Amino acid sequence: MRTVLLITMLLLSASACSDDVAAEPGNPSGGQAAKDSNAADAGSCGLSISLIDYKLVPSELSAKAGKLRLCATNNGKAPHDLAVRDPSNSTLGRTRALGPEELDSFEVELSAGSYDIYCTQGGHESLGMRGTLTVD
Repeated sequence: MRTVLLITMLLLSASACSDDVAAEPGNPSGGQAAKDSNAADAGSCGLSISLIDYKLVPSELSAKAGKLRLCATNNGKAPHDLAVRDPSNSTLGRTRALGPEELDSFEVELSAGSYDIYCTQGGHESLGMRGTLTVD
């Protein structure tokens, strides 16, 4: 019942908008996410990661040193986010908490080294939502 109500509310709010932008691949929310300054733009993603209950796909990534945009899509049922942590245990950047089918992105400036990628939601990292980002 909650799902039907949520779908109905989404359809009503979408039809009320005067800015009619169709959903794009990788952007299930249509044009709304594309207007958000943090939203993932398919052309601007350096790395794309899928957040699934309870893993990151892929979990092993590599990139060149410098500014990098990480894009995350929640393909699970629970809320998830994506964060990058340096060797000193400092979080360098993260997405907002994402509901199912939502996406977000963030930029970080990274030097050569190894970084943890993980979900900051309570207990998710220990359940397997972690990986490694190797920067050359």
